[in-house]
Amino acid sequence: MDGDKILSAAAFHRSFLAHTGITPARVDQDLLAPSAQTAFAHMLWLTGEVPGLVTDHREKAMRWVCFVQGVLWDRGLITTRVLKNVMRPANSVFDAQA
Repeated sequence: MDGDKILSAAAFHRSFLAHTGITPARVDQDLLAPSAQTAFAHMLWLTGEVPGLVTDHREKAMRWVCFVQGVLWDRGLITTRVLKNVMRPANSVFDAQA
């Protein structure tokens, strides 16, 4: 995945979460079973950090975007079909069977 796609996916997820009114915040890395509010705050923080990682730490930026996607899906906020299309390369053709 190229840097532009990582940035666009992070921006998509950040705008998706922005309506919550929750302040971005990094959470304790040992926290188990965070509340929805805590999870949203952390996802907002992650997506805000991604642009600074893309150039020198692209793999880390990609992992953070994928983490956000997994939490959004787990919380029942977004479908895997939407996520697949967010990550799809710009020049690819949609394949309903993929």
